[in-house]
Amino acid sequence: MIRITPKISVALAAQKAHEQNRIYFKGNGATDTFEKSGDAILAELAMKDAEFALKSKDYGRAITKGSEAVNKDPKSALARTLRGRIYEEMGQPDNAITDYNEAIKLAPNEPKNYNLRAHAKTRLAIKTQNKKMLDEARADYDKSLSLKKTGETYDSKGVVQMIAGDFKEAISTFDLAIADFEGRFKKDPSNSAIKHKLGDLHYKKGRSLSILAITHKGSRNYDEAAKQEFTKSIELAPDISTSYFERAKINFKTNFQAARADIEKALDLEPLNGNYRALRDEIKEAQSKFETVKQKSSLPDSILEDLRRQGIIG
Repeated sequence: MIRITPKISVALAAQKAHEQNRIYFKGNGATDTFEKSGDAILAELAMKDAEFALKSKDYGRAITKGSEAVNKDPKSALARTLRGRIYEEMGQPDNAITDYNEAIKLAPNEPKNYNLRAHAKTRLAIKTQNKKMLDEARADYDKSLSLKKTGETYDSKGVVQMIAGDFKEAISTFDLAIADFEGRFKKDPSNSAIKHKLGDLHYKKGRSLSILAITHKGSRNYDEAAKQEFTKSIELAPDISTSYFERAKINFKTNFQAARADIEKALDLEPLNGNYRALRDEIKEAQSKFETVKQKSSLPDSILEDLRRQGIIG
C-alpha cells in the first residue's frame, strides 16, 4: 500500500491543477504546456497561489509566488504574463513591460500578450507623459489585431488614440469595436454585458465627437453627432452617468429644459459629483438670466431663443 505523504499530496494537487488549466499558445512552434517535471509542477502550483493572492490584493505574496513560478519554469509565457499583471497591479508598469517582452518572445503569436504590453505602456506613458510610449502601445494593439480582431482590442486602441488626442482616428476605431459587439449582440440579444459594453462604446465615440466640436470648425455638426451617440449610450446603458452629463452640456447651448433633465438624471446616479452639481447650478443661473431678458424684451420668444442658440445673448 502506498502511503500518501504531504509532499506527494502537494504534487498530486499540482498535477490535477495542471491538467485542468493547461493553456496552449498555438501557431509559433513553441507551446506553453508544462513538461511533467518537478519544477514545472511546482511552477504551476506557484501560479495558482499567485493568482489567489492577486485576487486578494496580497501583492507581497503574489509577487513572491509569481517570481517563484518564473524561476521554476523560465520558458513559461504564462508565468511571465502573470507576474507582469501583478507588477501592473502594484503600480509598476515598467517591470510589467519587461515580463511582457519575455512572454512575447516565448509566444509571439499570442494576441493577448501584445494587449497586456500595450496596456502597461499606456499606463507608463500617462505616468511619464511620454507620447512615444503611446505610439508603441498603439503599435502593440495593431499587432494584436493582425493576429485576432476583437471589439475589446479595438476599444482599447481607441482609448489610446483619445489619450493621444487623435479623436478622428479614435471615432473610426470605436466604430469597428461597435460593429463587433453589435454582431455578438444580434446572436445573443439577452446578454446584458454586451449591451452595456455597446453603451460604453457609444459614450466614448460621443466624447470624441464633443471634443472635436470644441477644437474644430463645424462644431454644430459634431455636437449633433455627439448628442446622438450619448442618446444611444443612454438607451443601451442607462446607468452611465457621464452620458447624461455630456448630453446636458450640449443641450445647455440650445435647450434649458432638456439640459436640466439630463443633469438631474446624472445627479440621481452620482449625487455627490461636484462637476455635475456645478453644471446644474450653471444651467439654473443661465436660465434665470434668460427669463429676465425675455421679460424685458419686446422680441418674440422664438427670436430670443434663436439668438441664444447663436450665442448672441446669454
